[in-house]
Amino acid sequence: MKAQFFGYYRLSDEEFKILWNSCSFVIDANILCNLYRLPEEVRNELIKVLSKVKGRLWMPHQAALEFQRNRPQIIHEQKKTFVQVREVFNKSIEIFNKLDSLQLKKRHSLIKPDSFQKRFDELIRSFANELEEIQKKQADVNDYDIIREKIDELLEGKIGSPPSDQKEVDEIYSEGEVRYQNQIPPGYIDTTDKKEGSYDYEYGGIKYKRLYGDLLIWKQILNEAKAKNLKHIILLTDDIKQDWWWIVGGKTLGPRPELNSEINRVAGVELFHMYTLERFLEFSATYLDVKVSETSINIAKDIVEFQYAREKRKKAFPKIKPYHIIEFLMYDLAADLVNSDDEVTSKIAQTNAFGYGLDDYEILNANFNEDGGIEFEAEISLSGDTDSERPFCGDEIIVHLKCVAEKSKNKWHVESYEILSCEINF
Repeated sequence: MKAQFFGYYRLSDEEFKILWNSCSFVIDANILCNLYRLPEEVRNELIKVLSKVKGRLWMPHQAALEFQRNRPQIIHEQKKTFVQVREVFNKSIEIFNKLDSLQLKKRHSLIKPDSFQKRFDELIRSFANELEEIQKKQADVNDYDIIREKIDELLEGKIGSPPSDQKEVDEIYSEGEVRYQNQIPPGYIDTTDKKEGSYDYEYGGIKYKRLYGDLLIWKQILNEAKAKNLKHIILLTDDIKQDWWWIVGGKTLGPRPELNSEINRVAGVELFHMYTLERFLEFSATYLDVKVSETSINIAKDIVEFQYAREKRKKAFPKIKPYHIIEFLMYDLAADLVNSDDEVTSKIAQTNAFGYGLDDYEILNANFNEDGGIEFEAEISLSGDTDSERPFCGDEIIVHLKCVAEKSKNKWHVESYEILSCEINF
């Protein structure tokens, strides 16, 4: 029975030893992309492990192309993180400065805010200087890229051949339509966020469709295995979707049985397995006799899970218009402004009115960001009680805001906002 359905059987300990000792290590694009996201010490450990098997590395042409296309955006994301850190830092300063409104020097016998302020100011200067020095070391998209240089050294002469012509990839796309309709792995889950239609990009005279990227990688692995008569293959990929992995009850059992069967049937591969970056580092210590720290393994795991969670959030939103979500947040946002924002309450005080609340609003723009939140600009009209006996009653306060909304515990909320202008409309 095992001979007929070996795709459903886990490799034995002895087979794993044989596999690691003699296999070709096939690298997916996401492994190289994650090199840019890993802390330097973890990245160096991974490169050290890959160097140990340098002679057995190979990368499909499609995976290498996807890495080259995605690399600038990943570098940009790393650069953008400094802006996000400063935003969080500035919010903490704003919160601390609200101590002034308590007038502790006048109103409390024991709390001495000056000593707090002095230590806080020192911390601010130290943090700002350190962050600036770190940012100088962060490469930008046009800078010399030492990470790619190391990748080039590792994979020199190890990249698969490109498609011979347009007909070759178009035939794979045609086959992919049938495979995806029948949920034959890999790649069919991509149909939830990538639309069928015209070509998405061109390189080397070949036009490509993003929808079939995973399938193209898989076909190139099959062709390489068949052409080189490879019997043992390990695929390193940080794609943890269910169209690559056999997952039951939240437990990952290994590659999809269909993949095991196909690579044996089409290319004659006898031992096939897949590892994420985390698991590759973990088992390298056993099978390659290299030292890998537990910290590196845990960080690699976190990177994979974070990227997967972010992709899931991004895929969940295309059918939802951000404007529809924001509409449900406007009353709470207006209430927060009226009740707790100093800039708004100071304007309310000038009107000598009371009972201010949301009168009208206009959403100027709104877009989902890469983390699954919503960034939007809005203009909110706040109006007070219209009692004619009260001076200035009924005057509007127009607040122009830039906001970020996030979702937690299945509920959306405005995580942060910046008031761009706040004026009384007499």
